Amino acid sequence: MILCRWCHGSPVHRYGLYALQWIIEVNGQPTTDLETFIQVVKVCIMHQVANAPLVICSLSLLVY
Repeated sequence: MILCRWCHGSPVHRYGLYALQWIIEVNGQPTTDLETFIQVVKVCIMHQVANAPLVICSLSLLVY
């Protein structure tokens, strides 16, 4: 899943992500498409220990 845009204060902003990054996994679970990403995040939220962070792995598309 690719991030196209973010808003100040949004979950994406709070996790330190930015536009043009691919989210490739959440808590070790691959997220190859939007449906899978939503399913993985829902499961993480349902089984989340109080205030435990999600671990998000991402790749940047920016070329320096």
